[in-house]
Amino acid sequence: MHLWSLFFLAPLALAGDDALQQLTWRRMPVAEVVAAARGEEPETRRDLATALGRLRDGEALDPLVAMRNDPDPKVRRAAAEALGYTPGAGPALRAWLDEEAASNWGDPASAQASPRPVLLASLGHLAEADDIDRLVAALGEPWPASGAAAVALGRLGRAEVEGVERSVPALIAALERPSPRIVEAAAFGLYRVGLDDAPAQAAKAGATWSRLPTGPARAWVLKAVWAQFEDHSELFALALADPEPVVRVAALDALQAGDTTAAQLAPLLKDDHPWVRRAATAALGRCGDPDAPRLLTSHSQEWTLWETAVAVSALAEAGSPMSAETGLRPEKSVPVRAAVATSLTDPARLGDLASGDQEALVRTAAAGALLDLEEVPAEVARSLLEAEDAAVREAAVALVEPWPSEEAVPALVARGGEESSPDVLGAILEQLGSRATDGALPVEEAVLREMLARAPQVGGRPDRLARDLARRLSLDVAFPPSQIPPELEVRLDDAAAIRSARVHTDRGEFRVELFPDVAPVAVANFARLADDGFYDGLLFHRVVPAFVVQGGCPRGDGWGGPGWTIPDEVSGLPYDVGAVGMARAARDTGGSQWFVTLTPQPHLVGDYTLFGRVSHGMHVVKALQQGDHIQSVRIERVPPRTP
Repeated sequence: MHLWSLFFLAPLALAGDDALQQLTWRRMPVAEVVAAARGEEPETRRDLATALGRLRDGEALDPLVAMRNDPDPKVRRAAAEALGYTPGAGPALRAWLDEEAASNWGDPASAQASPRPVLLASLGHLAEADDIDRLVAALGEPWPASGAAAVALGRLGRAEVEGVERSVPALIAALERPSPRIVEAAAFGLYRVGLDDAPAQAAKAGATWSRLPTGPARAWVLKAVWAQFEDHSELFALALADPEPVVRVAALDALQAGDTTAAQLAPLLKDDHPWVRRAATAALGRCGDPDAPRLLTSHSQEWTLWETAVAVSALAEAGSPMSAETGLRPEKSVPVRAAVATSLTDPARLGDLASGDQEALVRTAAAGALLDLEEVPAEVARSLLEAEDAAVREAAVALVEPWPSEEAVPALVARGGEESSPDVLGAILEQLGSRATDGALPVEEAVLREMLARAPQVGGRPDRLARDLARRLSLDVAFPPSQIPPELEVRLDDAAAIRSARVHTDRGEFRVELFPDVAPVAVANFARLADDGFYDGLLFHRVVPAFVVQGGCPRGDGWGGPGWTIPDEVSGLPYDVGAVGMARAARDTGGSQWFVTLTPQPHLVGDYTLFGRVSHGMHVVKALQQGDHIQSVRIERVPPRTP
């Protein structure tokens, strides 16, 4: 396990506590959560801190702040992490940091027990300008505080916090530190903060990036400096000579029109590494060379169906799209037809494909293409709200977003009154919530109340959103009790016994260590689906070179799930190589899809539920290509005790 995890431990042990099980599923109010945490044991206090943080509710601020004086260091670290997810926690975190710096710095024993690295990481989650100088100062501290500060600055950069660019000199200086871990964290921070309008600093970073100690560090700094150079030939040549494919992919992803020629990219289409082949194919589409379409077409016979689909998309970007009449013929492969659909711009044609094509992948590709258009006729959006495919209905909810509330709200409420999909109903409720800024919505209260009362029957995220919206609108809604689906509730008691999963694929087997103490609902959900054979035969439908491999969608297009959603169980565990997380479209929308990180991804920490880590067979994961299959997932448990 990565050393970062020593400083980000906040497990939520649910076994045997029905009240906390219900909390995890239902997101109970803070007062009820506090009342449910019975007992004075440190484990109970630690679990309470974790639970309060996962609520992301400002009402949790006072009980969490009180935990800063807890005698148990693990409780203090759990509270420090939870504050990072709690609105309004900035002043409390800053005061706590100042106290830690004054009382613990210089005392090795106290420093080891200090939550200081977690507090710095939590400032990154809050992403507030008041913390920039504090985080810059922490870059000079030893590991792990310096690493936490660098990643936190990267989060501020990703959030485009005003003034974060003044951290660039300190981040570049941190690249000279002797610790590879600090260098890698600083490289991430620099990449996310960016080097816009900083030519001198870009030149300094550009002169050293190829000597950095890890592949991810070199890739991040390369991305940061790329746009600051007019001539990319030297950077590109250095990157292509790098032994790490993540660096070669970073350079290929950064290429734009005029940076290189099709002839220079051609050899990479036959590279030994699938990440490089795919990135080179996409780069050909952007390079602006008139010879690119010929090269893409000439190599098409050597590729898998999914690689061919990438080439079809690249052809469209190169200005030579496959015609709809040719590319959408029934005899064409489904991935190719989907790729052709994404290149269309006719709303009527896309609407027909989204609502009526035989293949789910084509329907959602067309729906996604509609979302990319600047304007979609209202009649197209209205028709898709009634589509048979739930994924298309979910996309249609997003198409309604530009409408004025007088038109959108009645249409959304009418759809929500009949909706059975948790994803679609959740999207409807989220949009209604964004429109309820004045404490009212332009629709009859009785109709709205009836729709909201249905949400607990669907469960999960819609349940939470409906209750939140009713409170905001001061509506007296007779909500029935929220329920965990019976098939999952039975398995929660079993979560503590789950240890690992063996995942058999077309490329071989890999093994995942599972973390029921950190994410019991996600682990129980994953095990339940695996035990029932849900994953057997499904595709790895998404492979992004040097980023993630993702599977578990029963539709094969990334829009499918098991028929319910589960809550997020965020933690500070690191998304390093081989981390296994729950895929989601928005807060609390996890279901059956999961992913494995191919390289470190610090920006995912605290946003996505991490519920396991690949313990054996990472070489198999890195060899997976889009369209490969999950043959089976087998769960391993601790044997039951015999009397």
